[in-house]
Amino acid sequence: MSSSPSFWIASAVLGLLAAARGGEPVWEAIARRRAGRRAVGCVSLASGLVLAAAFIGVTTGSRDVDAQEPPATTLPADSRSADGGESAERSDNAPPSTPSPGPRQLQVPLESIDGSPASVRLDTNRPAWIDEPPILDGPTHSWPVKSDYHDREQEARRALDEELIRGIRNYIVEYLGSPQAPLFFRFDAATIRKRFLPEDATYHEIVHSSVGMMHQLHARLTLDRDFQSELDAFWKQVVSATRLVGLAGIAAVVLACVGVMAAFFRLDTATRGYYTIRLKLLAVVAILAVAALGVAYFRLRLVLVEWLL
Repeated sequence: MSSSPSFWIASAVLGLLAAARGGEPVWEAIARRRAGRRAVGCVSLASGLVLAAAFIGVTTGSRDVDAQEPPATTLPADSRSADGGESAERSDNAPPSTPSPGPRQLQVPLESIDGSPASVRLDTNRPAWIDEPPILDGPTHSWPVKSDYHDREQEARRALDEELIRGIRNYIVEYLGSPQAPLFFRFDAATIRKRFLPEDATYHEIVHSSVGMMHQLHARLTLDRDFQSELDAFWKQVVSATRLVGLAGIAAVVLACVGVMAAFFRLDTATRGYYTIRLKLLAVVAILAVAALGVAYFRLRLVLVEWLL
């Protein structure tokens, strides 16, 4: 053992610390802590080795399973004749056969039922008006409509009826230039088919897609000069009635405000000014109520005009 002064100083300091800890030597406590840390480190190392071995075993087993292939089924040698072998060799060496020319078809994208793109085949003998925009020039206007793709023809026909009603409304908006115009013109699908849909203005298209056979119906509305004149005449009546209803509403609001002010002055004179503040508050509330009624009236004036006509 060394007898240097540093050793004796360190021993004295350790002895004082042991006395402060209740008599247990400090070096023993340090040694016990180090032993605990070593034990924890050994346990952690052993756990890591076990986990690594398990992971290696699992991955090796999965690779072995993936590497296994089903045994190939071979036919007995006597079952294969010489003629069959020669014909197989001729079929392998023969060039690929070209399909016979058929009706021309067009490849176009179509969104399938589940939302993924699908390849479809369309007949090129489609009418030209299907892809044309609406025609609003000349004495006769045309407005093409079409249904969505449906797997049943009945559903496609119901969808086409809805599109016919929507198409006639859009035409009225475009022709008269007012988004409120369709409120005054009501047409059902039967009337539209009878008046604006000629017999040769419909086309039933069958689309062969990756999701099956789909149906789509096309129609072209024909709107002649007589219908345009009917729209113009009736719309003039609507405009005139709307102006009269608006003027009547303005006059009613003005008269109501004048009546409120006249009532205020008469009541204030009758009470000799004792309730002036209360009467002013009452007059303000009455004027605000009249203004709210006027706003509601002007918002509903089109309904009133429709009821009048």
